[in-house]
Amino acid sequence: MKHNNIIWIATEGNRFFKSNDGYGRLKIYDELPFEFLNFKTAIASATSTLMSTSSFFTGMFSHDLYYDHSALKDFETHSYFDELKKNGYTINSTFFCREGSEFYKKKLNVFRTDNEYKSGNGTVWNSFKHIMEKKFNFNGPNFLYIHFAPTNDQNNMVENTLKYLKEKNLYENSFIIISSDHGYTDFGSYKPIGWLMKPRNHSIYSTEDCYRANLALKLPFENKNSSKININAQVGLFDIFETIFDYLNFKYGRENKRAISFKKLLENPTDLNINSKFNERLIRIDNRFIGQDYKITVIRNNNYELIINNQKYTLYKRDNSELNWKKSLKPHFDEYNFLALKNFYEETQIFAKTNIQSLLIEKVDYSDLFKLNNKKIIMYNYGNSFLLNFCFDILSKTNFVKIMDYKLIKKNIDNFDLVLAIKSNDLNYSLDKIYHINKSKFKLFDVNFNFVNYKKHSIIDKSKSDWRAYVGKNIYEKMVVFLILSWLQILDYYLLWKTKENYLKTN
Repeated sequence: MKHNNIIWIATEGNRFFKSNDGYGRLKIYDELPFEFLNFKTAIASATSTLMSTSSFFTGMFSHDLYYDHSALKDFETHSYFDELKKNGYTINSTFFCREGSEFYKKKLNVFRTDNEYKSGNGTVWNSFKHIMEKKFNFNGPNFLYIHFAPTNDQNNMVENTLKYLKEKNLYENSFIIISSDHGYTDFGSYKPIGWLMKPRNHSIYSTEDCYRANLALKLPFENKNSSKININAQVGLFDIFETIFDYLNFKYGRENKRAISFKKLLENPTDLNINSKFNERLIRIDNRFIGQDYKITVIRNNNYELIINNQKYTLYKRDNSELNWKKSLKPHFDEYNFLALKNFYEETQIFAKTNIQSLLIEKVDYSDLFKLNNKKIIMYNYGNSFLLNFCFDILSKTNFVKIMDYKLIKKNIDNFDLVLAIKSNDLNYSLDKIYHINKSKFKLFDVNFNFVNYKKHSIIDKSKSDWRAYVGKNIYEKMVVFLILSWLQILDYYLLWKTKENYLKTN
């Protein structure tokens, strides 16, 4: 039996609504022919590319998979691709970004015509054509993934890809998915001012503009509808493979997978019971992995949204008649729904911790950190209790260890040999003042538990690529740039000064 090709065209960071910058909903999503099903409420499990894509390649919430992507050399976990290979599929892909190309290189057979990561989609397009000419198996089933860059030519790239597939007679009999990997921060009508108020990109936030995606799906059989079919019910991007496997009668046996097939929803798009099942289902969204700091989690369905930020729980009720997403959520509290969403959050936390604990233990014998012996150690309380407490428990077996905040470190450092800090992401603003208490005693280690050199974090350096995309060359916009940079410098000093409260154990 010859199986259908599966072709996934991913656009990078597009909001689910139109806007006048390069990060709004692309025109192509509204101009696709009627054979494409249009999904109005497609949810990404994360607000950044690697987190989100790893979710929909595995059918899991991204939070379940890793404690930090940088802790792994490549995409090592069980995925839908393992089952596709068993069923004779040839797998190829191309990514616009270095991180995606390196992370998925083995599992997705990533190909690029060159390793220059420039602005625009020239390399992605050339890589796609090379795959089609040299690597695509026209005699057997294929999975092809194309991930375009967030530049002004994205819309044309999708149109050209569909045209190419038609020319090669691959359009009619293929599953074709067109989706954004997540959304993008809404900076408002005047972008430089909006960016000044929210000086960070999509991966910092967990709001609906960042996690709600675009999705269209074409099935490999004739669609006789005379008008576009809209699927209004909530679905996850991580449900897509499960649905396609349902059509192909493939089985994906991952334990505790989060994905469910929406095949019945596609066959009965107006069935109230089926729609209700999907709309009431709880989905988890995270902006960070479990081992990273500054993490915000959303538990949502189409009726409620629970936001968890620094152990603070806030429940909102969703007004689905409100067109403006910013106004659709109203602060709300009722005990039944609050407990239902909170319990789901806690259940997913326990599952992720159990799943990821084994990944951490594997690194203990091969790391610099856990070779320390007979030392008096302070661990800086940077806020992430999961990774911090894991390190504390291991180190305490052979060392005397205390967890302290900045004030306690400054007061007690003379009585200790080392001050250890975890570099779990680039946003550990307060490390600089810890470092300057006593440079000789300060040790920084990464998420692989190996020691690394300390380099002061600069929010300006980290953010330059963002603000350059939003300003022009006239005098007024240059003034806006100056104001943004001034604001960033003030923000940098404020965040360095601000110390988090110590809520963790201090044995």
